[in-house]
Amino acid sequence: MELSRLKDPQYLAKLVLQQGCGSGAPGERCAVQEVNSCMGLSPDSDDTPPGASSLCRSMMISINDASPVWRQELKHVLYLLPASGDDESLELRRAYRLLDWSLREAYPVCLDSLAAELSLRDAELASKLTGYAVSLRDIAAVVDRDTTARAEEILGVIALDLARDLVIALDLARALARARALSRVLALALAFARDLVLALARALDLARDLTIALARARDRALARALGRALVLALALARDLDLARARVREVSPVALLRELMEMR
Repeated sequence: MELSRLKDPQYLAKLVLQQGCGSGAPGERCAVQEVNSCMGLSPDSDDTPPGASSLCRSMMISINDASPVWRQELKHVLYLLPASGDDESLELRRAYRLLDWSLREAYPVCLDSLAAELSLRDAELASKLTGYAVSLRDIAAVVDRDTTARAEEILGVIALDLARDLVIALDLARALARARALSRVLALALAFARDLVLALARALDLARDLTIALARARDRALARALGRALVLALALARDLDLARARVREVSPVALLRELMEMR
């Protein structure tokens, strides 16, 4: 095994991670393939390495595929995956933390970004989105079954209102698009709104899965809890913020490091 390479600054400086699962050749590997290669496993596989967290592996793939900026950050936490641990109780605590981060940190940033983009076109909707962000930030920390259930109730109301409001906004945007060509930023906003609704729906699924998992020996669905939608929504939010010269970002790489270091 050559895991030491994943801590070598010179090796990491030259390392190029590929979006999506690659051939396995050097320079044609995603983050998990690179880890597997350094562990002496097949470099053409992005399966969870033995002893590693399947939830963290799933999140690592989502981050790897969402943004070239985050892929650069990801290189510096790869070494943590092999020893991250796949213990049932540890994975459940990670899932709680992931849901907490999603609801109280990531989703509010997405909503604020979309509100800023829509503020000149629909001030009323923008104000609603900002209010939703405030409500999510005010949710009690999700750490156990009871706090998950309370968060699920709040999220359910917000998700329904948001879906209805965004359908109206998307219809308006499409009408504008028929009248004139979509700008890049408006196109991003449309894609972002769609992904945000999907991400909120997946958050509801995760909340329910967490509650059910407490009564089961194991729930492998937790490994797919994050889903691509949330990370893609964050990446689009980042693009929107950059387009508006607003520098504020919630990087999922910092959370991934926290999850992999949990013991």
